[in-house]
Amino acid sequence: RHGMSVTVGTDAADWPGVVRDNFNRANLRAEVADLSGPRVPFADASFDVVALNALYAPALPTAERAGELFRVLRPGGKLIGLFPAFYD
Repeated sequence: RHGMSVTVGTDAADWPGVVRDNFNRANLRAEVADLSGPRVPFADASFDVVALNALYAPALPTAERAGELFRVLRPGGKLIGLFPAFYD
């Protein structure tokens, strides 16, 4: 609403159509990108903030995937990770 550019990365299991519909229903704009491959499809230093929701992922991100997330961050950018608790 205030000019921020939002990109949501999903794979097929995340129901990208539903994600897109939710943004549209709220009259918000967001690019929905496919992240099913090993490489994140963005140029180096593309984002100020990357948020990773791994609460419901079957496995934690690999070192290669984590490196890709840091690759697309701008210098001084922030990576926010949401992971399940180690101990219940």
